[in-house]
Amino acid sequence: MPQTVLIVDEVATNRIVLRVKLAAAYYSVKQVTSGTDALAACAKKVPDVILLGQVGSMQASDFARRLRADPRTETVPLIFLTPPDDMRARVEALQAGADDVLSHPVSEMMLLARIRNLLRDRDAERELRLRDGTQRALGFAEPRAGFEMPAWVTVVTDQPSEVELWLEQLKARVSHRIEIRSPREMLAQDTGGTKAPDVCIVTLPRLIPETGLGTLSELRSRSATRHCAMLVLCDRETRQAAASALDLGGNDLLAGDFDPDELALRLENQISRKRTADRLRATMRDGLHAAVTDPLTGLYNRRYALPHLARISEEAHRSGRRFAVLIADLDHFKQINDLHGHAAGDAVLTGVARQLKENLRAVDLVARIGGEEFLIVLPDTGSHRARRTAQRLCQVIRHTPFLAPGHDVPIRATASIGMAMGPLFTAGRGCDDSDLLTLADRALYASKADGRNKVTLSRDAA
Repeated sequence: MPQTVLIVDEVATNRIVLRVKLAAAYYSVKQVTSGTDALAACAKKVPDVILLGQVGSMQASDFARRLRADPRTETVPLIFLTPPDDMRARVEALQAGADDVLSHPVSEMMLLARIRNLLRDRDAERELRLRDGTQRALGFAEPRAGFEMPAWVTVVTDQPSEVELWLEQLKARVSHRIEIRSPREMLAQDTGGTKAPDVCIVTLPRLIPETGLGTLSELRSRSATRHCAMLVLCDRETRQAAASALDLGGNDLLAGDFDPDELALRLENQISRKRTADRLRATMRDGLHAAVTDPLTGLYNRRYALPHLARISEEAHRSGRRFAVLIADLDHFKQINDLHGHAAGDAVLTGVARQLKENLRAVDLVARIGGEEFLIVLPDTGSHRARRTAQRLCQVIRHTPFLAPGHDVPIRATASIGMAMGPLFTAGRGCDDSDLLTLADRALYASKADGRNKVTLSRDAA
């Protein structure tokens, strides 16, 4: 289904010219002559993009504010169309909430590039907001911090002398940390673990703008700078290349005559969007972590452990290497809760979890899969080594005093472990992880029946 562009302009000629350009690019075009009609049209069906020209009696800034105040239309990309070379109108449009500003006569190439760019950004933000909403519904999201540090802005240019004048003007208008770096420095740096700038201001050289486009494309493709906001600057002579900059990863573009107030507004807008995107990504990442983590012990939970076991099993099946599946269960754990209280029981569980993590390799899987039951998977491990590891875990737990709140005397605990070896091949089915878990569980019951605080290896999987 084609995306819809709503044109708002009381001048019929402007509407006709824009409609022809957009229809040729297969957009569905709707036209109205006033801001009032535009708001009514949005109430019936929200468009994908709005082009705002002359809107009659309603001020364009009033229309923008009313549009942004409605939750249904607050994220709709809004492009203001201003008279040629009217710098004040451009600044006022950005202040009113415009996502972008184009001047008449509107270049078809630039118009379509701007629309594509804004729609990509809108779709990415909507996806993040959708995931954020899901995390909030699950109770994983945290409130947004009230204070934010100044942003880090890097001007990427091979000609620092040409940017010094406007850079001083920009610094007088914003309070962010601003530095100048060459493309070579940006692309050659070792970014492993190094924080990237919040915004990169990339300049397109007048003589060879393609070098600036190449830098932009490289910055966008690299993992260290992939999520940086990219603001592209060019003069009138490189406007032809400017449209390509938006398709190559630029988030915003300032083309033509330079105005420090406009640049400051565009920079603040990009910083705000970058921080929103960062927060939404962090919320999604934290929510995913919470979804697969046991909140008491910090270990992985069953939701994570079973698919991970399946991947370990698949890799073992391909490589022919063995792996061990251990199920550990604390002995007489109900008595701990009954005698000392559930807070003490929780302290024992967290202590056992800590001991398991500290006494296993980084590649080993440790998960809490039940009340006092833990799943341990040892990749690339034979049965003798796995048995020694399991016995060592039993000894560590038995000799560890667990401190509980309100108790002066440490609590002692032991664990029984059942073990099975993979990969397991069953007739006609190949390897089956559920069978391995069943065998390890049976071995666990054998350890319990044999006096507890023991390790039993399932013979069927040995």
